[in-house]
Amino acid sequence: MVNQSKKEDQRCWNKWRKSGAVGNIDGRAIGEAYAFFYCDSPMERIKRAIPFLREDSQTPSELELSLYQGNEIAERTKNNPKLNYLADRAKMDGTNILMYGKYLPKTNKETADELATLLNTSYASELYENKNEFIGGIIYKQDGEYVFRD
Repeated sequence: MVNQSKKEDQRCWNKWRKSGAVGNIDGRAIGEAYAFFYCDSPMERIKRAIPFLREDSQTPSELELSLYQGNEIAERTKNNPKLNYLADRAKMDGTNILMYGKYLPKTNKETADELATLLNTSYASELYENKNEFIGGIIYKQDGEYVFRD
C-alpha cells in the first residue's frame, strides 16, 4: 500500500516502483506478463482473431493486450535490459510475436496464466493451420526477477 501522504511525491513513487513493487499510485496491483511465440499468420489476421479467441478462452475483459512484431518488440523492450535480453533470446529461439498483457487488479502470475489460456486457445484455432510444434514461452516478474511460467 502506498503511504497516502506521499502519494503526489514523484520521487517516492519512482523509488517504490524501482524496488519492484507492483501496483498503481492507489496501491492496487497491476499484473504484467509477456508471451513470446511464433505464429506464421499475418499480424492483421492475428489481431482480427483476438476478440474471438478471448471469447472462446473466456479471457477477462480487464486483461489489456498489446501485440508486437519485428522491430516493435525491440522498441517495446529497449528500456528494460533484462526484458530486452529475454526478447533477443526468444527471437533466437524462433519466436516472432510478443503479446504483452496487463491485468488490473491481478498479480503477474495470474496475468501469465491468462496469457497461457489465450495462447492455448489460439493454437487450436485457424491461426495455426499447419499445427507445427508450438514455439513460445511466457515470462513474468516474481520477486524482482523474470521467471518462465510452467
